[in-house]
Amino acid sequence: MPRKKVKVGDLYEVDTFARVIVHVKITQVICDKSYKCVLVRESDLKDLRNASVHIEKGTKPEDVEGYLYEWQIKKSLSRGGKRRRVVRGNRKKEET
Repeated sequence: MPRKKVKVGDLYEVDTFARVIVHVKITQVICDKSYKCVLVRESDLKDLRNASVHIEKGTKPEDVEGYLYEWQIKKSLSRGGKRRRVVRGNRKKEET
């Protein structure tokens, strides 16, 4: 299996050990295949609390730090600067 290119600052959808899918932002590379990350969405905090993860109410997602392994990454949410191509055809002006 080819190795994933994980970059600091990119957003990823990951599967946690509590079996909750959350969106995280990579903040630091620890080893070759492990990373430090923070949560991005407020709804992920609620989902983790419902899965019996101890997170106090009133905590901001940026304050919840965790560890991530490469095999937990489901997909990348960052576009990486790719632009979509817009195709415009010949449009005729409507005459009224």
